[in-house]
Amino acid sequence: MRRFLFFVACLLMLAGSANADKVLLQNDFGPDADIGPSLVVGSNNNEVNSTSNAATGLIRYEDPVADGTASVGLTSATRVDVTDVANSTGFRVDWVVESSTTSANTFFNGWFFGVQAAPSALWNTGSGGAAGFALGRINTGVAGEPSFVQNTASNVRTNVDIGDAPTVADMDDGFTVAFTLMDDNSWTITTTGLGGISGSGFLQPNLTYASLASNAYASTFFQGNEIDGSPTPLAGDIQYGSVTVTALAVPEPSIALFGTFGLLGTLVRRRRS
Repeated sequence: MRRFLFFVACLLMLAGSANADKVLLQNDFGPDADIGPSLVVGSNNNEVNSTSNAATGLIRYEDPVADGTASVGLTSATRVDVTDVANSTGFRVDWVVESSTTSANTFFNGWFFGVQAAPSALWNTGSGGAAGFALGRINTGVAGEPSFVQNTASNVRTNVDIGDAPTVADMDDGFTVAFTLMDDNSWTITTTGLGGISGSGFLQPNLTYASLASNAYASTFFQGNEIDGSPTPLAGDIQYGSVTVTALAVPEPSIALFGTFGLLGTLVRRRRS
């Protein structure tokens, strides 16, 4: 009897693992083995790219011009295709920030975390579109105002305010962002370390899940500004802790599961007789 129950438990575990969520990209910027594509540094007018390091997750930002628009970030070197995963219904991108020394300047296009359909280019200028979470994209004069953002190849941008700005100290101390996009075009944003910022909604008609799921590049970019017009150039570091892209799948009943139910039925009938 015990052996039979052990056999049943094993079958149930196998059935439960069928068509499970699958990690397509995972990078902890350390010695552990990575999964999927590596990351590369992308920038626009950033003067210190040579000291940024995609392998260690260090981004060094410097804008030499007052009220300039330099940007720097990380994107995956090649795309991941969520649609290759059986029964996938969406995907989630998780970013971990360990620390920052430039959060007080999170304005203009702000600090983006999400996916885009082209590598290297700034999320709101690249071809194919982008969607995710941004700090400071809504320019209210307060650093780090949070929002959902999306962009298309035609440069049509959408911002959805999802709460109050975190403190600069919260951003500097590190935080996490999870951006989920489902095949019904719904999105969800959750964070830790930012005062409970979260939100949900749907993509606007100019962008769809299908356009990103088969051509997804993990993306984070920082593009700050001196909101007060200070002539002092911006400078600072961002240390990322990890990034993960996970395909979300709905398990289907497997042959093993049906077999398990049949065996259980036989056992019940024998015990009753």
